[in-house]
Amino acid sequence: MAELLHVIDNLSVNIIVSFLLLISITTLLNYHSKNNKKKLPPSPQALPVLGHLHLLKKPLHRTLIDISNRHGTITFLRFGARPALLVSSHILAEQCFTTHDLSFSNRVQLPSVMMPNLIGMANYSSYWRNVRQIASVELLSNHQLQASSDTRAEEIKDMVHQLFQSH
Repeated sequence: MAELLHVIDNLSVNIIVSFLLLISITTLLNYHSKNNKKKLPPSPQALPVLGHLHLLKKPLHRTLIDISNRHGTITFLRFGARPALLVSSHILAEQCFTTHDLSFSNRVQLPSVMMPNLIGMANYSSYWRNVRQIASVELLSNHQLQASSDTRAEEIKDMVHQLFQSH
């Protein structure tokens, strides 16, 4: 009976190790195949989890200038799991914000954002365009701001009063 338990323990350890090895190999293959399909700009050497965070030093603008001088006017950086593009040419930056603005207009999806349907957190889409139009016409128009100015002034007065009472 003891020998049978020993064989079962060895078998379960072998299965777990094999499973972990299979997951590691699959993850590495997926990572390399995804990166090889994308044509990314040049990039400095990155650390596996941190990416290029180890390169950032104070003052930040000088560090970014050094990186762009070494690797070109467009440089791909990764800050943790977040990709970033360092553009150090005026002409290329202008193209990013005019010609290719739809590619750069989506916001980063952070796990800390609980309500992605807020105006400031929504990606550029028909939903965002409609909500922005409604907000600008119905909430932020001159008429609506004038109509709610008394309420806003009263709320600010109450908030300041509460702040003074709390200290």
